[in-house]
Amino acid sequence: MKNNIDINEIWKNQEMIEPNLAELMKSINSFKSKNLKNIVFINVVLILTSIFVVFIWIYFQPKLITTKIGLITTIIAMLLYGIATNKTIIVPNEEFTLDNNQFLIQLIDLKNKQKFLQNTVLKVYFVTLSIGICLYLIEYVLLMNIIVGITTYSATILWIVINWFYLRPKIIKKQNLKINELIRAFEKINSQLISI
Repeated sequence: MKNNIDINEIWKNQEMIEPNLAELMKSINSFKSKNLKNIVFINVVLILTSIFVVFIWIYFQPKLITTKIGLITTIIAMLLYGIATNKTIIVPNEEFTLDNNQFLIQLIDLKNKQKFLQNTVLKVYFVTLSIGICLYLIEYVLLMNIIVGITTYSATILWIVINWFYLRPKIIKKQNLKINELIRAFEKINSQLISI
């Protein structure tokens, strides 16, 4: 049995798993691009919807205070969501090198911002938007017969429920999966660099 173990020789002979930097950079650039496109899309939709809501207010001249409160509440909900979403824009260091943790820190910060957006802001947005829509509909539902009015409110509430319980969790899961994948890749590279 050999008692003299040469740790340096073992270390030199061990097989190192080289991170595929080109693949990681491609993933990062894809993530940044999708993140930016998503935020631009959300901003455009929120702005156009807000303009449409103001147009409805001006063109139809609602008479009930509930309709006006509903329109204001809807615009406030969209404004709050837009502001919170814009805070998730990532602007990483262009001189990306593997010997710094800046991008990893930015990804973890983005994950925390997304978690806040997904848990707190989205709840406030959905509640405020739902209240706004329901208040807005009162004036026009009163002009309908009871069956059409109940159908209108039922369809609206069903759409809100589908968004909350089906679409929202699906989108959150997809967002979290991608960012967690990038964080794991960076943590793996950083741990390999620390151990060298």
